[in-house]
Amino acid sequence: MKKTIIALMGVFTLVACSEDSYQEADKMNATGTVENTEPQNSVRTVDPVIDYESPYGTTDRFDYIFQNDTDLELRFVAIVNLWRYDGNPADNIHHGFPLTSIPHFTMPSISWGEYTWYLASKMIIIPPHTTETISMSGGTILPVNSAGPTTASGQYFNLHGNPALVPALTVPQMNFLGKYGKFVGFEGYAAHPVTGGGSNLTLRFPIGPQFSNSFTGGSSWIPVPGLPTGYQKLYHTLTKEVCEVNYTSLGFPSMHESSKTFTYAGTSYNCSLYTTRNRVVVLLQ
Repeated sequence: MKKTIIALMGVFTLVACSEDSYQEADKMNATGTVENTEPQNSVRTVDPVIDYESPYGTTDRFDYIFQNDTDLELRFVAIVNLWRYDGNPADNIHHGFPLTSIPHFTMPSISWGEYTWYLASKMIIIPPHTTETISMSGGTILPVNSAGPTTASGQYFNLHGNPALVPALTVPQMNFLGKYGKFVGFEGYAAHPVTGGGSNLTLRFPIGPQFSNSFTGGSSWIPVPGLPTGYQKLYHTLTKEVCEVNYTSLGFPSMHESSKTFTYAGTSYNCSLYTTRNRVVVLLQ
């Protein structure tokens, strides 16, 4: 198998966020979809109705876990969007920060570009039988800085890309993405480190059933307005977390599944992505 990454759909860019506090979420009743169980009075997106929970909602502590329990090597580029809806999907400005200042972030001629374009990181490599963790704290959501936090081996979501095509991010740009960036999926492969055999992988973090064009999320979720058909996204009414709906039409990563099973050399493998209240997990087993 050639160790190449499938070309991502289009130019990569992002969605948007805000720094509002979520005091009102603590007042939800027992049937509400956001729970407040953290000692720091933080709020996560927790919706038992659709069996979804994630750490997004405040910038408190959580971990990225890249776990490889196999004899294959896992390599992937992280696909990054923004995690929080800010109320204006068409202005290309978030909290005074111009999104057009980030290379390949938006197409100013397309008003919905900030919600449908993505950034891709440099390659992350998880060797066989290895687990690497990035522990977040101090107001950082996405690890985009080589100064940390990183894994023990120094890996992080390096969004500088190809220096010949995309200039290095400035400190303000990295700080912005560190606060508001969201790891929404990846493209890569799992391959034997000697033979190269294995499988290409294109996965997204899940919300709702696989490939359900009619999924709405229920009363706690609202569609991000103004998006073209195939770029369906929902945001939570309290935490404002934006999620990719698993949709069969256009758009990355919504048209891809959250788990893939494949066979190599007579052995079955599975790679999956999922979130909990305190973890963002990539698992190969």
